[in-house]
Amino acid sequence: MKPVDHVDPSKLTIGNDPLPAHRARANKYADLMAKLKPGQCIKCAPNHVGQVSNALRKHIIEKELPCQVRSTKNYGDGMARVWLLANARKLKAA
Repeated sequence: MKPVDHVDPSKLTIGNDPLPAHRARANKYADLMAKLKPGQCIKCAPNHVGQVSNALRKHIIEKELPCQVRSTKNYGDGMARVWLLANARKLKAA
């Protein structure tokens, strides 16, 4: 486990730098998630499964999808999987 790297407030400074014209996207996974259909999965490195799962949960909430997330850190090939699965109860109610 990595030690926690705490911020030392005495080393912080205040500046008047302008905001850059190009900023990182709010959700770097948005394009990938938009293509994902219920029943499909995202294949990723085992150490990334938590980040990808959380991004997919956020996508489900933002898009109000009747879905759920399931994941495994080892699918048997040394890679992880994160599935987007249809939530049967919500689909029947809709």
